[in-house]
Amino acid sequence: MAGIEPLIFLHIPKTAGTTVHHILHNEYRGLKFFTTGHYKQIEKFEKLNDSEKKKIRLLKGHLAFGVHLIYPEPITYFTFFRDPIKRSISGFNYLYQEKNHHFHEEILRKKYTLKDILKGGKLQVFDNCHVRYLANAIDLKFGEVDEKIYAIALKNFDSHFQAFGICERFDESLIYLKQKLSWSFPFYVNANVSEKKKYVDTFDEETYRLLNHYNKYDLMLYEYASKKFDRIVKSKGDAFVKEVKRFQKLNRLQTPVRKLARNIWKLLLKSPNQN
Repeated sequence: MAGIEPLIFLHIPKTAGTTVHHILHNEYRGLKFFTTGHYKQIEKFEKLNDSEKKKIRLLKGHLAFGVHLIYPEPITYFTFFRDPIKRSISGFNYLYQEKNHHFHEEILRKKYTLKDILKGGKLQVFDNCHVRYLANAIDLKFGEVDEKIYAIALKNFDSHFQAFGICERFDESLIYLKQKLSWSFPFYVNANVSEKKKYVDTFDEETYRLLNHYNKYDLMLYEYASKKFDRIVKSKGDAFVKEVKRFQKLNRLQTPVRKLARNIWKLLLKSPNQN
């Protein structure tokens, strides 16, 4: 365990992060983690001394780029990209379904549409979110992401992310990460999936125009990352394709057992303590 290289999982909101977190917990079991639900929580890590920081081999969560600057030794980043339009739509549905989100009550009370959120500039997470995280510009005002910020994100991605994945090519991404980061087979069950019967995914023309406008630079970054990933996969040849298929078969076989175990665990968490 001590020889495992330290790792940062930069989790961009609504990019399969909950599933990846579960995979990381299985893969790095026994190691010390630092997990954030909000990027400003990294301040707790900053206050640790170097000896305490080195004990933490995995930093994960909604982290802005730059965490490597406060880690006392070289550390590897990885992240996942998702189609920016789908990511924004998923984020909108999440606001309506997640009771613990700080915006949940307001969006229900005022019955905001996705168009309302985009036109009102109410949440920065709907404005080029990938670029904001990779450029360490999360707090930038809504609508202010520009070519300069995009260039910073692109440079950071190329310079510091030795590994990454694409949500729309999830299984291929996991096998690539397995090879790059020396993982075992990263078996999983999809987590944090929105309820389909309540999922809104059809919008008017103006909403789609706004989605494209406020994801302009994310769309550019996503296209760049997707093409880069495609080149990586092609370079690996048939052996990689066979490993992906083998993984998919094994994962399907394990899914029922893993779902059962997760449901039992959820029931135990909900059960009152018995004295």
